[in-house]
Amino acid sequence: MEQGYSKVFWGFILVTIHISLGGLVILPACIAWLVIASGIYTLRQVDVKERWQMSYSFALANSAIGFLFLVEPYFLQSKDGILYYFINALLVLVTYILELLAEYLILKAAIDFCKEKNSSLARKYASILEGYTIIFLVVTMVHFSSFMIQGIKIASITSMLILFLRIYYIVQLYNIRNSPY
Repeated sequence: MEQGYSKVFWGFILVTIHISLGGLVILPACIAWLVIASGIYTLRQVDVKERWQMSYSFALANSAIGFLFLVEPYFLQSKDGILYYFINALLVLVTYILELLAEYLILKAAIDFCKEKNSSLARKYASILEGYTIIFLVVTMVHFSSFMIQGIKIASITSMLILFLRIYYIVQLYNIRNSPY
């Protein structure tokens, strides 16, 4: 299980950190989501639960959307600015929804596994999951709303909050990976 959690952990770090050189993206999000999907696949083989399969599907969908983010500027930006803006906004919204679903299902499956081994650890992560989900949903809705009305200051603040929330999630994954089952 540790290998699967490590892949998911590093995948989320790669999703969080965008590495580009000039205009060339060195490490696109689609690759990071494939690393996450690989980790989920490993976890799914050790602990067979439907939540792992669903989170695996969401990770693959996010990888496909990440690939669309790579190629869409070459096809849409020069043709119609409004269409480009709308499709980009829609992809961002779908990405956030899929990311939250994948993160929720990964933690929920980990909590279920912990319940079988250690109920106090499971209760701790269940409360973390509830708080994280609610805060991430609210921040994402505010972020997307500000994106739609072009509230740059609000979008910047919520982008930072999303970054901090993702880092918090990564730390929780690290703690689960190192916890004694």
